[in-house]
This record gives sequence, C-alpha cells and structure tokens, in this order.
Amino acid sequence: TERTCKWPIGDPATEDFWFCGLATQQGKPYCDAHVGVAFQPMSSRRDRRR
Repeated sequence: TERTCKWPIGDPATEDFWFCGLATQQGKPYCDAHVGVAFQPMSSRRDRRR
C-alpha cells in the first residue's frame, strides 16, 4: 500500500524476495531507516566528489 515501505529485500529472482513493509515517512516510499539510505542531503553528495 501507499503506507508501507517499498525497500526491496533479497533477490527478486527468488521466492523469498519481499519488501520491507514498515510504515513510511509521509510523502516518501520508504520507512525511516531506508529513507536515510535512499535520500542523502545535497551537501553530503557534493562533498564526496571533492
């Protein structure tokens, strides 16, 4: 649903593939833990290039 985390877990080619399913942050497709992985502040990405 719109309220469950869409972070993929495992290999999509196997039967034990699933999505996280925890509650999402408002307006995001992922839960708190996975938002931190998927979305990084612009300053963090810019600093890494230097």
